[in-house]
Amino acid sequence: YSFCTLLNGIMVWYGRLVTPENALVLLLFIATWANLGENVPTRPLLLLVGTATAGHAICPGGGGEIYRCSSSGLFMGSMLIPLGFLGQEVTRVLNNGFIVSWLASVIISMSVVASHVPKTRLLITASLVALAARLYDTPSWGQIPHALVGFASYQFLLRGLPKSFSPGEATLLGQLFGLLCCAVCNHTTTKMTKLRIAMSFGIFGAFTVAIVIVSCKKLLRLGQISIAAVAVVGVTSVFWVMSVALDQNSLVWLWEYIFSKRAIPVMFIGYYCVVLVIGLPFAPRKFECKGRPIARKYFHALALVMFVPTILLHVRFLALAFAVAFSVFIVLEACRVAEVEPLSSHLTKLMSTYVDEKDSGTAILTHVHLLLGCALPVWYIFVCHHGGIFSASSLLCAIDGVTVTGLGDACASIMGVLFGRLRWNSVSRKTVEGSLAMVISIVLFQTGALYVYGFQNLSTSSWSKLILSDALVVLLEATTDQVDNLILPLYHVVALQLI
Repeated sequence: YSFCTLLNGIMVWYGRLVTPENALVLLLFIATWANLGENVPTRPLLLLVGTATAGHAICPGGGGEIYRCSSSGLFMGSMLIPLGFLGQEVTRVLNNGFIVSWLASVIISMSVVASHVPKTRLLITASLVALAARLYDTPSWGQIPHALVGFASYQFLLRGLPKSFSPGEATLLGQLFGLLCCAVCNHTTTKMTKLRIAMSFGIFGAFTVAIVIVSCKKLLRLGQISIAAVAVVGVTSVFWVMSVALDQNSLVWLWEYIFSKRAIPVMFIGYYCVVLVIGLPFAPRKFECKGRPIARKYFHALALVMFVPTILLHVRFLALAFAVAFSVFIVLEACRVAEVEPLSSHLTKLMSTYVDEKDSGTAILTHVHLLLGCALPVWYIFVCHHGGIFSASSLLCAIDGVTVTGLGDACASIMGVLFGRLRWNSVSRKTVEGSLAMVISIVLFQTGALYVYGFQNLSTSSWSKLILSDALVVLLEATTDQVDNLILPLYHVVALQLI
């Protein structure tokens, strides 16, 4: 009986871990490890995989009162960002980025494990944090506070905005918040440019203001006027702190950046306005249930039209534009969640037309996820590829967001709804026809971009790896129930580093 019980436990553990989603992430991990050769940080990566595996085994599924979807996605959420930093030439900034994201993943995963042994929760978590810092090859104690900030934001996202995130998605966003905290605290020692300072302080400040706004509503039970006053004071404080960091008035700096660069940013702002003025009146308003995915993909097409020219011509300005838009979006959504009228009712009415089952929680994040999916690869290029497009790899990474979410995901959804017959499994809505359309559209678009930029002379091996990475991200899109606009670009960017 004991043997059968043990065997059953092993099979349950195995079944929880070996999912198509986790297998694809593990394959990417192995490929990244092999690509690093002798430079691989063995002990930290083994600890990362071990804690992520344990966390996912303890919490394989979502649901309940705070999780959004049926699977946790914790293994994937813990792995992607650290692997992205490993694929680059080591600098102080990138090394700090890897340590912070790695530590945050370890802490979050072990907190999930420790939550099932309440009497020793604090001891286990503290011991694993100390062990993680000790196992890394260089001193990393100074990055623990930033990782703890990421862990705190992870807890806020799950408990402050219930049923809006899966544990994996909250882990990714918690890591990003920890990285922003690290950038803000170390902006003088790392000699950041004013553009990077403005972006880091702006996003970190907006995220902080959003947390304060939601906390005022849910914890302090403040009224609408008080919360609106807190929002105004918070946004004003962000601009003041940014001005101190820039050693210049932040609004003046932004004005000079837009109008002092040969008017190129102004031209792109005008282009965005023209696209929106022409495109928004044709946006679907009311539609049947079957047409809902197609209606949402209209905005994916708008993103493709708006962002591709800027990526190819002025990727740094687009990185700033994404930072501004993302900051505005999260502050507005926080005001909507806090029920600040009349803003809340107008935003709810506007967004309710395009929500789906992934927006069944407290927050409506469809538009935020689309913007973030397009922005993350651009920010990654801005930080990890010296702020520009200088190689085929950097070009493919820069356009990855609009390629996967704006084009590939939209083609998969449209073809699947209109012509899909063969489903990947009995419970999935994803079809083989949609996946084929996605991979074909991605490959064709990447080929065209490489020819436009003059990087088409890739070796046969590189072309093979490119097509393989495209196929892997399509398989992930077909098998995951996480927010694909957030997950797919990150996975694809890591895979593209191997070309």
